[in-house]
Amino acid sequence: MAAAAGDGTRRKTACVTGGSGYIASALVKMLLEKGYAVKTTVRNPDDGEKNAHLKTLAALGPLEVFRADLNEEGSFDDAVAGCDYAFLVAAPVALMPKNPEVIKYTTTNSSLSVYFVLRVCACVTVTVCECAP
Repeated sequence: MAAAAGDGTRRKTACVTGGSGYIASALVKMLLEKGYAVKTTVRNPDDGEKNAHLKTLAALGPLEVFRADLNEEGSFDDAVAGCDYAFLVAAPVALMPKNPEVIKYTTTNSSLSVYFVLRVCACVTVTVCECAP
């Protein structure tokens, strides 16, 4: 716990985007077990079935769940605000679209969303790279 507490007066806080996913959930669990306060994001916090595991993880330590969507600029701002660390695990979801342009649009939009999340962080420089087909 000492590493997460930093100076001993407050816990370090980490934001983990995509909290309903497998990898993000494992990261949330690890951070809570190490003594960090965690903020996580999901598309729909009211979806009890998808987010039931987060209620269980909250027993390990301070966990806040925020609504955010990669396609909505500014929706991550509250979750990232005040965090010492941000783990951008969320990914766009476009499973087997009939129109391949949907994948290009979703990926480009999500890249911009990552930029918008990072600009809220205390980053000095942010570089956004887009892969062209």
